[in-house]
Amino acid sequence: MKTIVKFKFINLNGQGFHLCIDASINDAKVNLLVDTGASKTVLDKTRIEKIAGDSKIKKHKHEATGLGTNTMKTFEAVLRRISIGNITVKSYNTGLLDLSHVYESYAKFNKKAIDGGLGSDFMKN
Repeated sequence: MKTIVKFKFINLNGQGFHLCIDASINDAKVNLLVDTGASKTVLDKTRIEKIAGDSKIKKHKHEATGLGTNTMKTFEAVLRRISIGNITVKSYNTGLLDLSHVYESYAKFNKKAIDGGLGSDFMKN
């Protein structure tokens, strides 16, 4: 099956671009950064707790690497569903992190905050 997803190019005030997409998690609209270098999709823990309260969240035994740190506490959640375009994945296992530092970076550029980063693990669906 071929799927076409519309990307939003976010201009970082002449310092480059980010690719973002619209998605939904358990019917709530989210803004995701397409993270071409990420092996795993990660979402903001605080945001997901609000929109996916019925998802089971548990602490992960490993800390995150990348994202500017090697010591970030990580969590896991199984989402009821995540949808992008006409692709819907049920019982999606994802990582959760505190992404407040990313919000702060986007705020400096007066850009809409992102709810997480879409990693290559989603691309195989």
